[in-house]
Amino acid sequence: MVQFYFDNCVVTYRCLHQATVVQWAEALLTNVETARPWHYEVGHARASIIITILAIVTLRQDKIRNNGTSDVSHMCALGDAFFCLATSLTDVETGLPTLASAQARILHVLYLLQTTRMNQAWYVFGGLVPIVSALGLHRQSSFKHRTGGPHTPRDDFILTQCRKRTFWVCYTIDKYLAVVFGRPRLYHDDDINQGFPDCINDEDMTTEGKADTEPSIDCHVDSLIAHAKLAQLIDRISREVYSVKKVPKRERLASAQRLGLELHEWNRSLPSHLGTVRIRSLIPPFRRQASALKLAYCHAIMHANRPFLLGAASLSAAQRNRVSSVVSGTKDLPDMSPLASNAPRTMTLQDSISECLGAAKVALELVDSMSPDGALFHAFWWTPYVTFCALAVVYVWEIQQQQFPGFDKQGGDHPATTNHAGLSSRDRLQGLLELAQRCQRHLSQSTSADSPSHRYSVILEELRKEAKLQGGARPVENSSTNVVHAAEEIAASAMLADGMPPGMSQDFYGGNSGVAGGTFVGGTIFDAWQTRDWMDLDSSAFGPYPDFIHGPMLPLLNDLGEPAFQPSPQI
Repeated sequence: MVQFYFDNCVVTYRCLHQATVVQWAEALLTNVETARPWHYEVGHARASIIITILAIVTLRQDKIRNNGTSDVSHMCALGDAFFCLATSLTDVETGLPTLASAQARILHVLYLLQTTRMNQAWYVFGGLVPIVSALGLHRQSSFKHRTGGPHTPRDDFILTQCRKRTFWVCYTIDKYLAVVFGRPRLYHDDDINQGFPDCINDEDMTTEGKADTEPSIDCHVDSLIAHAKLAQLIDRISREVYSVKKVPKRERLASAQRLGLELHEWNRSLPSHLGTVRIRSLIPPFRRQASALKLAYCHAIMHANRPFLLGAASLSAAQRNRVSSVVSGTKDLPDMSPLASNAPRTMTLQDSISECLGAAKVALELVDSMSPDGALFHAFWWTPYVTFCALAVVYVWEIQQQQFPGFDKQGGDHPATTNHAGLSSRDRLQGLLELAQRCQRHLSQSTSADSPSHRYSVILEELRKEAKLQGGARPVENSSTNVVHAAEEIAASAMLADGMPPGMSQDFYGGNSGVAGGTFVGGTIFDAWQTRDWMDLDSSAFGPYPDFIHGPMLPLLNDLGEPAFQPSPQI
């Protein structure tokens, strides 16, 4: 089971040392065979780590066996039993926290994320951060400790590497949870000076340092480091592009394009087995890592550029046609940066939109290719979220396209919107829409009816219908009604898929949300959308919200859609 965990369950969140975990597992097995307590001579935290690994492995094997088609609440019954036992062990920990205390809770968070208990994972993660801070994992060791003073033993090399790995795994999870939930980040780069772990595989480490016989081969830790560096860029995008302060749109666009250049540089710096080698030619562990990083890169590009989709109305018909041409010809992410073309020019709004749509297309193609492979499709807890982001980008662009003067809703095109190959804007868009609809089916079929992913699917279906209706001959002002009514219906059904209390939908879809940053020009239901509204859309599958958690009409639900508490009969 431990071997399966490291071979099939670990992708980029590699915070444990495999040989050490094997020793803990053997000690735990001995305790079971001799009828001793689980934690005997191992400790509560280490025992919890082993048992949580069993929970994760059990869940993963069930998902692969059923290809994700079964209800998650039935699939993870045995895994939940292991998980409850694991949390009971950490609950009774006493004394000062240890590195294993933090690692155990990281695994708890990952199990909850994989079982779609997103809010519970958020709360557990909130308890993990103080432990990591108390251990000082966010800081480099002191000079005396680092150099091994006369009375201070030099650190165990394996322990030092695991401290660094643990912190950067925690950091990466923090940045992605913040984006998925649309909530503030818990770690701030100004407080951190911890270095990245060394690029060395577990089997090549000793307590004294790197093994003398260390071979020069591809390293599994490369993906952890690359993902952490990407998380740093995600943090800066969220802070600068999505700032709640009053920032002119031009400054937001400049920030997005500057950070976009850094994203391209990050991609170019990847080791060959994570960046340039064809994914299908890699061994399974590296295939998962490369797929995860490619999906994360696509998300980062979309995250940086999607607010500017709503500025497409300011583009000419020829510029919109060039955007469609770039996207239709995309086999990999289009690099619109000046470095890519060796041209001394600045990026434009057209470039930003092209990159966003290109990233959405590549992400959807990757999800579509992963869908038949259950082992790969279920390897990442945030695959449904990235799929949701990409689909939202495609549908918003389609709605925008329908309103452009040169776009013929009945199938024809203005000459300016037809390329030399004779393909119209509609023809080029149709292929992307067919891909989007396939991925939307993957999203709806791979999750249970009560999961956030299903809520994503419901929201996307309303967007898809809206995009389709925009193609008909009807006034734009009526178009928002269907979306608003659908959102209210979803909220009334207690799914919380729209992420707002009843009565606020009009503000979200067509009114003044009160968020600084300025609106975009256009003729669609997104006219009044502002930059931060994209974050609201991201978090729309989650609740509760403080304005209505005590409302009489909507019960407070847990992540499985069940009542979180039963009211007293006297109330």
